[in-house]
Amino acid sequence: MSRLSLTLMSLTLALTPTAQALASSSVNVVNYGAICDGMTDDSAAIEAAAAAVPFGGRLIFPYRATCALLSHVELRGLDNVVIQGEGATLRALPEMTPGTALMKLYSSTNVEMVDLHFDGNALLREDFSGEDRDLISGTGSNLMFYGADGLSLYGVTSIDAWHDSIYFDFDYSSRDPYVMSDVFVSDLYAEGAGRNNLTIINCTHCVFTDSTLADAATANFDIEPYLSTHSVTDVLLQDSVLHGAGASCLQVSQGEAIAVSDVEIKGNIFDLCNADARGMPGVAISLDKGEDITIEDNRFARIDLQAGFVTASDGETCEPATFTDPDDECVPTHSRSVIDFADTARAVVRGNIFEGIIYDDPKKSSIFYFKNTANQITHSVQGNEVSGVDDDGWCWVSDAASSSDQALVDLLVTNNILNGYVQSGCN
Repeated sequence: MSRLSLTLMSLTLALTPTAQALASSSVNVVNYGAICDGMTDDSAAIEAAAAAVPFGGRLIFPYRATCALLSHVELRGLDNVVIQGEGATLRALPEMTPGTALMKLYSSTNVEMVDLHFDGNALLREDFSGEDRDLISGTGSNLMFYGADGLSLYGVTSIDAWHDSIYFDFDYSSRDPYVMSDVFVSDLYAEGAGRNNLTIINCTHCVFTDSTLADAATANFDIEPYLSTHSVTDVLLQDSVLHGAGASCLQVSQGEAIAVSDVEIKGNIFDLCNADARGMPGVAISLDKGEDITIEDNRFARIDLQAGFVTASDGETCEPATFTDPDDECVPTHSRSVIDFADTARAVVRGNIFEGIIYDDPKKSSIFYFKNTANQITHSVQGNEVSGVDDDGWCWVSDAASSSDQALVDLLVTNNILNGYVQSGCN
């Protein structure tokens, strides 16, 4: 036997175990009993398959199949695992209990999810159960992450979630909880959430790019930590479309959290925010606390600040022509602004374009609204371009602000273009 033949034989023998190891590390849900015919409950089979994936392995779904779920699928402790969707859809059966999530991932490291689709089937589930989505609280998001250090999503789709399309938090079930950190989401499509398309409760070093978030009942993108143990820092949303939110397209609220800081919103399109005319403070972007927020090079179009109607008692939307409650009133309300600063500190707004903004009363609605807080003089509004808006509807400071604070805000609002002319200051 020649030396070349011996060399090739030794290479083959050396490579064979590696190939076998790679094959054994791939777990197909079908091999664990998943039928994926769109009718049979595959919840338990998918969960069992996920539990069998080793370190560095792959969880594989059948190509473009529909796997039906009657209960949520729980994945826990995955380490360096790829969830290879192959275009498959995980779809809730109509009989699924109202307010149930589709998939929950707990305490995992370096997980990549590719080309997997989620259909919460919420409207059919709502009709089937007779339960109103607005009246049920719970964990009924399509995809929930409770602690994932190093998470990547590529080409994931989520439609018709009962609550949120995708939800990020840390793992409350662990004594040493994993946090959400080093997250990268690209080419996400989320539509028709019963609450928010994307909710961030806890996340650090998180990037969301080249995605479409559409037609959420409340917000398309919501940063909403609420406990003193929560923190959301170093978040980037860029080159995405936020379309058709019932309230604000994007909300940032710190609540009682440790911090909400270093949030960058760059190169996005905001379109048809405040579709339900709920009278939100900022209908494209609503800020409440937090610090160091950058809003740069975005386009805001078809933003409707015009008065909607709400009930006097609880602020629920109503229509005067059909409102019949004799003990309540259906009263007009105004959305305060396109971008509302509230009590946020050090917001930078620059290089944005505003067009097709619809408003009713410039004394109640404007492009920017500065609330009378100590932080109102920490912002910078420069180099933005606005068309089709009256001077009075350009920028507004709370009537409660002193004349000296008004003058300080004017110094921060500079070199903007209003209907082709340089515009500075507010009111």
